Parts: sequence; structure tokens; C-alpha cells
Amino acid sequence: MPVRAATMADAPSMAALAQTAGVVGWSIEGLRDSLSGPLMRAGVWEDVAGIHGFWLGRFVADEAELLLIAVAAPRRRCGLGRTLYGDFERGCADSGVRVIHLEVAESNAPARALYDGLGFVGVGRREAYYADGAAALLMTKPVRPKSVV
Repeated sequence: MPVRAATMADAPSMAALAQTAGVVGWSIEGLRDSLSGPLMRAGVWEDVAGIHGFWLGRFVADEAELLLIAVAAPRRRCGLGRTLYGDFERGCADSGVRVIHLEVAESNAPARALYDGLGFVGVGRREAYYADGAAALLMTKPVRPKSVV
């Protein structure tokens, strides 16, 4: 199933998924605020049972920040994170984005493995960035320009 653009109506399901995935700081209201922002975009992957994953990003000029990829536990390690990221990166290329930035908890080994495998490189570190005291790794990746045919 393809990823589709998220709507305001998706915010409750996205917030519930974020919570069950252990992602803190993304309430229904916070997601609605983000989805209504002019620089924000999001995509969701769903089937008849509901939303199983989503991405959230901010697009500013020729840069983008991947704020979040969340995948429901039963769908992890099945390629859904890569599918969601692929949709995000295609949106970046279509928008003329040249570089993507993200922050990931140093302690989040699965997310770090995903981002390493996608070609992100570490460019910095923020000590005690998260509420639990975990450090954030700053990562970046250039975006391949959209092919001109």
C-alpha cells in the first residue's frame, strides 16, 4: 500500500501510534498544530485496520528536517520504516530539498541502524537532549535531485 499525505483527521491515530511506539512529546494537539503549519508535511501508511506508520517533517527552502518516523510494533523490521522514509525523501526531491537533517536518540539502536543504512552521517551530538537524559545524535544526508527527463 502506498503512503498518503496525512490529514488533520489522522492526528488522533498518529498520536496513539507515537505513544505506543514510545515516542514522547507528540500529543493530538501537537500533531494537529504541526499538520496545520505551512512548513510541515506528513505521510501515513495504512490498511483497513488503520494507520501502522507515519513520518513527519519540516521543509524550509532547500533543507528538510525529518522530525519523526513511527512504526507500530507488529510492523517493525518489515521494511515499513524504509518505505516511509522513501516517501519523505521523494517529497524532498520534488520540493527541491538539497539536504535532510534529523536528530535521533543515541540510545535508539533500531532508528540509528535505519538512518545509517539510509546513508545518513553523524555531524554532531547534543548532550542530555531528551527528557530521559539521552543524548541526541545530529545526522544529515544530501538528497539526490529529482531526475530531469
